[in-house]
Amino acid sequence: MTDTPRAIPDLSKDMVNAMAASAAAAAEAARRINDELLEFARLRFENDAGIAEAMVKAESLADIVALQRDFLVSTFESYAVETSKLRKMAMDMTKDISAAEPVSKRAA
Repeated sequence: MTDTPRAIPDLSKDMVNAMAASAAAAAEAARRINDELLEFARLRFENDAGIAEAMVKAESLADIVALQRDFLVSTFESYAVETSKLRKMAMDMTKDISAAEPVSKRAA
């Protein structure tokens, strides 16, 4: 019982170290997700601008309808792929944070 007060500073230091390690893992994972979102937005903008330009240059209503159809299909597919990527990245982020030393040891 007499050792308990002396152990408090070590426990606090361990807790701070654990929080710092998990925060660093979270920050790195958030940076990767942010980079992915920015790249996706850039690619969507380029694609959408290309479709808009093609629609302006279309020679008939049938061409515009075909472009619009292709745009809707490709947009849906690209968002589905991106959603899967982001879901996986979020799951990896959770694993990285929970595996950060010494958080995983403290939870065990």
